[in-house]
Amino acid sequence: EAKFEQVRSFAEGRAWVLLNKRVGYIDTEGNMAVEAKFNLPFNRDQDDFKDGLARVRLGAKSGYVDRNGAFVIPATFDGLGNFSEGLAWFRHGRTWGFIDRRGDVVIEPQPYEVGDFHEGMARIVKGDKTGYINTVGEILIEPQFTEAGDFSEGLAWVVPKDKVGYIDHTGVLVIKAKFEFETAEFMGDFVEGRARVIKKERFGFIDSAGKWIIKNKFDNATDYRNGLARIEVGFQYEA
Repeated sequence: EAKFEQVRSFAEGRAWVLLNKRVGYIDTEGNMAVEAKFNLPFNRDQDDFKDGLARVRLGAKSGYVDRNGAFVIPATFDGLGNFSEGLAWFRHGRTWGFIDRRGDVVIEPQPYEVGDFHEGMARIVKGDKTGYINTVGEILIEPQFTEAGDFSEGLAWVVPKDKVGYIDHTGVLVIKAKFEFETAEFMGDFVEGRARVIKKERFGFIDSAGKWIIKNKFDNATDYRNGLARIEVGFQYEA
């Protein structure tokens, strides 16, 4: 008879479980490896173990525990991101900074929202504009975009005004902003040398020079993985 309200898949020999409305982790034998004493996270999809650590929430504060449930980074943060390239963002009130895997602050809190690091760059949002900082907190690309994505294969999608283009690490718009913006979830990063874009409400794929590899003819598409991308043709929305 199942005793857990929710169970997720195993990651690094531990599985996230919900028991009496508290979060814990079981081992592959089904034993409680980490006592179910933590509060439900704000984002349930990002709290599995990775590189020996899992993010947890106690009350309104977040921290990181090891595979045995011991705190490696105490739950002292109002908000806490996942580690990416050795750094995780944290939030105290309305300021954001970054810590390393020891919990040491490497970028002091600043009054703007931040994202994860990708290729040594992290997005920041000041007011309603997005730019990028490096791993020591220097602003390398001034906030100027209405929307922007993470760097992948040397490029990041951005929306200077109302169309999507791609910039390099210096902030130069190397692919003209001529594609349509729907929501951030629909925007494509460069994967395996191609990016998913929208033109005339149809998805296609371009190369790093902005030229069509597959012209816009799909109703939906995913990024490439291992040489393949899933596409949809003839999809109809129903009211």
